[in-house]
Amino acid sequence: MTMFDEEMEKVEEGAVEAAADATPEAVAEDAPVANEELSESREPTELSGQSEEAETAEPSELSGQSEESEESEPSEPSELSGESEESEESELSEPDQEAMMNLDLGTPRQIKQGDLISGAVVQVRDDEVLIDIGGKSEGVIPRRELALKDADDVLENINVGDVLDVYVLRVDNDEGHLILSKKRADRAKALDFLEKAMEEKTELAGEVVRVVKGGLLVDVHGVRGFVPASLIERGYAGDLEKYLEKILRLRVIEFDRSKAKVVLSQKAILQEEFLKAQKELWETIEAGEIRKGTVRHLTNFGAFVDLGGVDGLLHISELSWGRVKHPSDVVQEGDEIEVYVLSVDKENKRISLSLKQVQGNPWDKVDENYNVGEIVTGKVMRTVSFGAFVQLEPGVEGLVHISRMADYHVVKPEDVVNAGDEIKVKILDINKQDQRISLSIKDAQENKTEDKGNNQEGSEQSHTSSSSVGVNLGEVFGDLLTRAEHK
Repeated sequence: MTMFDEEMEKVEEGAVEAAADATPEAVAEDAPVANEELSESREPTELSGQSEEAETAEPSELSGQSEESEESEPSEPSELSGESEESEESELSEPDQEAMMNLDLGTPRQIKQGDLISGAVVQVRDDEVLIDIGGKSEGVIPRRELALKDADDVLENINVGDVLDVYVLRVDNDEGHLILSKKRADRAKALDFLEKAMEEKTELAGEVVRVVKGGLLVDVHGVRGFVPASLIERGYAGDLEKYLEKILRLRVIEFDRSKAKVVLSQKAILQEEFLKAQKELWETIEAGEIRKGTVRHLTNFGAFVDLGGVDGLLHISELSWGRVKHPSDVVQEGDEIEVYVLSVDKENKRISLSLKQVQGNPWDKVDENYNVGEIVTGKVMRTVSFGAFVQLEPGVEGLVHISRMADYHVVKPEDVVNAGDEIKVKILDINKQDQRISLSIKDAQENKTEDKGNNQEGSEQSHTSSSSVGVNLGEVFGDLLTRAEHK
């Protein structure tokens, strides 16, 4: 008790000294009456003579201040109570500890369902991935929530330390255990991207994943979008199955985030490019040029060729130097060809093209490829009353006059040849300037007979010379038989 009394006396002396140190102005303003009492109690005899009654003294008597004074905090009753300095320090430290606890627990308590957060991967398991989100426990991403498709591939490519954006599906308990989804976070980011793409008219690439009624479903940045059939091509799309698993060039034309509705168009891009190319082509194209184009459509009278925004007509007469029954005999839709620009009518938007001009006129080299007296193979193209026209190569035809068809009188050419027959003809004359060649079937056959006779004679001579021993009927009657044969 003695030690306790001595300690309390020290506390009381300190409290009194603190009260004495208070400025007169502050004391005067807050408690003038108390100042008088305090001045009287400053006598040394009265301060030293205080007994245990000081422990029960009223706060106004000990501090000389009223409860309303803000500057006389050291003389509050709590400082004059029986508590030690250690208890004061503990009272001051408690708010700091509570603040720290609230800080630690604040992260998981503030996170709620629907939030988008980031976290580092701390563990990769077969069926889930653990994420450190800064709370007391890790968040969990189930395998099914890793990606919209190919979750196994995504799982294989995730490593410890990777930072992932995740969506909070739910909070399981009071400790802040979180169930997270990466695919929903990816979807949310994809929707943001698509919304911005629509505003900026950005071109996107989308894979066709399904053919549905009225159009195609495409995968664009992990989001399913719809492409109406009328917005696939500039023209009619036709069979939609041919687009399955193809990559389309797309632009977002309608977007509704609440319904996750995305409508896209490839036609918008193609039409824009078509108009731009069309303008450039009309500004630059001139007759006499050779241009590349794509065969778009065939008709009975020719083919339409896309030169890059503008279609030109390739007439059937300009397809080949030879005769063409139908354009499909020479070109097919989708073929990429080089064409010669015959004429350009910019006022009426018409372009005439030629394919045979690019290939070159075969008559320019006819005298290099053929010689008079030469026997060649040709194809009968058609017959007329005075003979037959035989094609030696596309664009080069010669006439076999009816008098040159056989070594006997021919009433009509069809008695000897018909269209489509391949025959041997002899070149009698070449007129390069007038593009005419005279041919003969009869002379070609006579030459063939002479060659055959020469071969037979040479064969008999070799047979006779090879027989040097014995006598046979050939040696006795050979000359007689030969003469009879000639007669």
